[in-house]
Parts: sequence; structure tokens; C-alpha cells
Amino acid sequence: MVIKNKSNWTHSNAITIIMSSLLLMFVLGVFAEFVVRNKLISWNDPVLTHTNIAQALPLFNAGIAAFVVIIVLDVLLAVAFYTLLRPAGKLRAGAMAVLRLLYVAIKGVAIVGLLLARDIYALPVEAATPNNEALAVQAMHFLKMHHYGFAVALVFFGLHLMLLGRILLQWGGAAKWIAWLVVVAGVGYFANSMITIFPTISSLLHNVIIAIFIVPMSCAEIALGLHLWFNRNQLARSFNTNPSGFLRQPSSNPA
Repeated sequence: MVIKNKSNWTHSNAITIIMSSLLLMFVLGVFAEFVVRNKLISWNDPVLTHTNIAQALPLFNAGIAAFVVIIVLDVLLAVAFYTLLRPAGKLRAGAMAVLRLLYVAIKGVAIVGLLLARDIYALPVEAATPNNEALAVQAMHFLKMHHYGFAVALVFFGLHLMLLGRILLQWGGAAKWIAWLVVVAGVGYFANSMITIFPTISSLLHNVIIAIFIVPMSCAEIALGLHLWFNRNQLARSFNTNPSGFLRQPSSNPA
């Protein structure tokens, strides 16, 4: 009985961590991407970007802080997903967690680009004015360092989601449509990142990929988190009767 309660506690806490982390990441991600980056950065105009960020440095710093918090939450998610899905296969669950940690490591290094750009934008006006255009171009290179580094990281994130969805299909604790949504989102992230890394690929193809995958890319993980959370009581009962945590029952052949 003690083993069952301990197993139930472990799985329930993993679900709580997954749900709370995904919700917080969603809010922080929307803020960092749309309130900060999209608002302040004009990729074809380094000088305008310099002016925008220099005049809104606290907002830019808040965006960097949001990215850092997201990195911490991603590490928690890797551990929580591994804890929850390990019964479906330690090797596959471990590979899934490692792919997410690789994603975290690469985008963590890429944040250095934001910090270096921030140092330029934070220069006093009298120090920046004589070389304003050159500094703006240099800062833009650092912003692109983060942009492309993040794109490389998302290749591993896409692979992580594809493997996560495959494991969910075998685990049995999530609806099949949720698992397939996660797989499709992974394909979308992988394809979109490859086009970002190699911009010579047709822009039309890029637009088609975005049109096809934007919905699963935007909502797959949050849908998974909500699904696990709203079904947590049913999952808890399943964990009590099957403390191994592997919930998919083998098909029985008719006699």
C-alpha cells in the first residue's frame, strides 16, 4: 500500500508541475515574444531597433528575464515528463528528456546574444552617438545570434515533441488526439526551424508550413497540460490500481 501511495504521489506531482509550468511558460512566452521582441525589434532596420530598445530598456530586460525563467521551467518539465512517462519505457523517456534538455542548453547559450545586445543599447547617449549606426548594426548581429540560436534549439524541441507524442500513444494516460497533436506540433517546429536556419528556402513554403502547423504549434503543449490536469483524478485512480504507471492495457485476442 505504501508503494502505491508513493507512486500516486509521484505521478500526481509530476502532473501538477507539468500543468503549472506550461501555463506560466505560455504567459511568459507570449510576453517575451509579442510584447517585447515583436514590438521592439525591426529586423531590417538596426537603427530603429536601437532607438526602440534604448528607449524601452526596462521592457527589454523584462523580456530577457522571462526567457531565463522559461529555461528553468523547461528543465522542470523535462524531469516531470520523464517521471510521468518512464513506465512506458525508460530508454525512450530518457531520450525524450535529453532532447528537451539539449533544446534548453542551446537556447540558454543563445540568450547571451540578448545580453550582449542589451549592453550596447544601455550605453549612455554621449557614448553611443558618434558611432550610433555601427553600434546599431553590431547589436542587431547579437539579436540575430539569439534568433538563429533559438531556431537551432527548436529543431531539438521538435524532435522532443515527436518522441513525446509517440510515448503518449503507448502510455495510455492521454487521449490519442492529444498525442497526435503533440506529434504534429513537433513536425511543425522542426520544419519551421529548418526554414529559419536556411532562409534561402522559398518564403511561400515557409508561409504554407506556418498555415498548416500554427494551431498545433501554438496549443499542443498547453492542451496536453490541461488534459492531464482535468483528468488527474481519473489518472490517480489508475495509478492506485496500476502503480507501475503504465496505463495502456494490452489488446486481448478473441478466443
